[in-house]
Amino acid sequence: MMAKRAANATVSVIGTSTPAPSTEYAPVRTTAHAWPRVRSAKPRPIVDVPTALHRLTLVLLDAARVVTGSDSETARRAGVRPKMMNEWRSGRRASLPEDLALIAEVAGRNPLVALGQAVLAKHEGKPRAERLKHALRLKTRPGG
Repeated sequence: MMAKRAANATVSVIGTSTPAPSTEYAPVRTTAHAWPRVRSAKPRPIVDVPTALHRLTLVLLDAARVVTGSDSETARRAGVRPKMMNEWRSGRRASLPEDLALIAEVAGRNPLVALGQAVLAKHEGKPRAERLKHALRLKTRPGG
């Protein structure tokens, strides 16, 4: 954005007066930077070593696919977007325990057991996992 300045105007810089630039138009800075920084679109890494939560997700998704015939029908019945199902399968995004409970219900399995197993898998390797396992008294078999 350009602002017009008078030819004989002075610009004050930290208490001193200096003459304005000799050009008739001088640039006016409106923001700290000209353009916002654009992030490059980098593909998210696919899981190399599946976590317990990812393994449980795959077991439940496969069981639900057998019942419904496709991932899109499973997604429709569970109330999630089909794109999410693909991201869960590939490991780009971790599934939430409550979504796995809905998938387990579609698959004809006990959603409470799947919910408990998903919470345990989410905390795998942490001190809280042992306390949760004892509190929930769950079997270690994935998918209930």
